[in-house]
Amino acid sequence: KTPAKSSTAKSSKTGPTPDELRHYYREMLLIRRFEEKAGQLYGMGLIGG
Repeated sequence: KTPAKSSTAKSSKTGPTPDELRHYYREMLLIRRFEEKAGQLYGMGLIGG
């Protein structure tokens, strides 16, 4: 099988722009901080899992 084609109109040779990379990085940090805090609260018994 061949891999599915991307639905974006960009050429496959061009990568994300610097602004897109910054956005992805900020989203990643936000998710990571949430996961760390949720793990901390779970460990303290303040939230269920």
